[in-house]
Amino acid sequence: MARAQGRRARTGYFYQATHLRPAEGWAFLAECAFEPEWECEADGTVSLGGRGRLADVAPAQTEWPKAPDGCVKARVLVYLATPALWPGGWRIPVPPGARLVAAATGEPEPAATCTPGPGWAQTRMLRWPVPAGSVYLLEFEDADRGAAWARDVHGTAYGRDKADPLRTAGFGVVLTGAWT
Repeated sequence: MARAQGRRARTGYFYQATHLRPAEGWAFLAECAFEPEWECEADGTVSLGGRGRLADVAPAQTEWPKAPDGCVKARVLVYLATPALWPGGWRIPVPPGARLVAAATGEPEPAATCTPGPGWAQTRMLRWPVPAGSVYLLEFEDADRGAAWARDVHGTAYGRDKADPLRTAGFGVVLTGAWT
């Protein structure tokens, strides 16, 4: 039974919902990060969702906030801007020369995937990512290494291989700062 007592939705189940068109001036924003050799450009009309629904797709002029300049040293604050799927569950992959000092995360959130077409049942998967808004405090042995790491990963999908499709889907985008 997919409903809990009180007619509430139960966690971990698929549900069907009817969606209305967004109001005038509203839109969905999705980030797709492609490898340079793929030479992809999102522009035009594409299928979005089931039942042949179409969406107009165009590049958006938006970006993550810039990394803080000069204040990040050995103590790096990592803010999770999008849900993350990491090998260690809630635990951020700790870079070499650093240690995890503290973490504040919420309960895992369900994320379901399924490839349409024949064999869809074999492709469906339910995962439990760390929720966006989670915060991690890392301390590096070397201040220069900490600052360089924070600069390199800021605004990127962290913790997965470059070729991993989940990385290009926007899972695990981190923003960095300093903590005292």
